[in-house]
Amino acid sequence: MACKSNQLGCIVTPPRETLNEGKVRIVKSDLAYFMGVSWPRSGHFLLAQLLRAYFGKRFRYCRYHSAKDCCKSVPCRRVGKINLTKNHDFHFSVPIIMGQKYLIQYREFLPSIVSNFELFVHNGNEDSADSFHKFSEYETNNYATFMKRWATAERANSIFVRIAYERLTTSPLETLESVVSLFAPGEPLDRGKLAHLIETADRVTVKKLPRCWDTQLRWSLGGVEVPELEKGVHASREIRSFRYYDEALFRWLDEQNRLAYETMANLPIIRDLSEA
Repeated sequence: MACKSNQLGCIVTPPRETLNEGKVRIVKSDLAYFMGVSWPRSGHFLLAQLLRAYFGKRFRYCRYHSAKDCCKSVPCRRVGKINLTKNHDFHFSVPIIMGQKYLIQYREFLPSIVSNFELFVHNGNEDSADSFHKFSEYETNNYATFMKRWATAERANSIFVRIAYERLTTSPLETLESVVSLFAPGEPLDRGKLAHLIETADRVTVKKLPRCWDTQLRWSLGGVEVPELEKGVHASREIRSFRYYDEALFRWLDEQNRLAYETMANLPIIRDLSEA
């Protein structure tokens, strides 16, 4: 389906102003631009959705990886017309640039890898315990590299904002107040509007049902993707209910990745080097 200009997953068409003789000028945004860098399944789309709902047409977002009308440049060449870009830094090559603002999002490894595996399967890949085992081991190396790279990133005259998914979902109002203030410094906050958006935000979690017997001992096929529509900002995934949950494997995965997460989580949320 073709993207529409007002869909969040695409570039939002900037407002236009008609000048003399029918000429048109794109109106620049009055909000700041941040380069988004996120570990997959860390709440980036949720945050962008909330910012779009709060700021309305003032906030313009580019999904980068899948947006058709995108400059494909890092950083974005449309600064002033775009306020937030998405990038998962898959190849660990996103430049760390002097004077740039970065919005970095991350998440504990276990829930992120379960969520990412569901997306992996949704995209047509093998759905089996062996496939998950290989997928999670492979992503362990990527997680360590991503977390180290963005925990140690520093550059003169730059701002680094690091937001854990766990913080976004457990303290959403406090977190959103900080983020909104970064995009619109000096502008009064509408806390009532933010609270309402947090309570009513749409969230879709895709899960697969395992094969099982129902209560009347009839075979249920299972293995069906079940989109669960939920309201509000909160953590909703329980990893122990994952169909390939294995206590020994998950303990090992957590041990491999816990230090990387805690190192990032112990850093200041906002690292402002703009006057360094």
